[in-house]
Amino acid sequence: MSKEMPEHPFPAIAESATVRLRRLRPTDRIRFQAYRKHPSVTQFQSWPDMSKVEMDGFLWAMSQLETPLQPGKWTQIAIARPGPDTLVGDMGWHLSDSMSEVELGVTIDPMHQRKGYAEAAMRMAMAVVFSRPQVNAVICGADPRNTASLSLIRKIGFTFTHLDPSPMEEGILDEMFAMTRTTFDAH
Repeated sequence: MSKEMPEHPFPAIAESATVRLRRLRPTDRIRFQAYRKHPSVTQFQSWPDMSKVEMDGFLWAMSQLETPLQPGKWTQIAIARPGPDTLVGDMGWHLSDSMSEVELGVTIDPMHQRKGYAEAAMRMAMAVVFSRPQVNAVICGADPRNTASLSLIRKIGFTFTHLDPSPMEEGILDEMFAMTRTTFDAH
């Protein structure tokens, strides 16, 4: 790291006894790159493969974010276990240009799947998102073959809204869901 551009101190965006949401950082590269190349993860994702240099630049940029919510842009944050701060996955956040809607997406390392990290991260992220008064809804979607993601989305209480053409595969329609602030507040 250059002396002119020090790393952020990486405070948690949100934290519980089970999970910590924090900025991604350059030192996450080995774990991040490993699970993002795993076939069980990539089969339902549309991100491009990145070289080491591109990955380092991406992680550096994400480590410097002041906030994970930037109008019109996707940002990625880390999902980590508290304590040893082990990276278990990451989460995409996209704040609409109107700042009234946030789309969330979760990727969990296969070694850490089915341990409650995705659910805890989604619930925590929604609390952060809905703390912004202008946000009225959180949306998310999944490939209809990704039964684990669809099960999680429904378990959390999202409502199916529509089908959307998949960015991954022609002829596949992703299932899209939403949760309004009113529904979230009622849970």
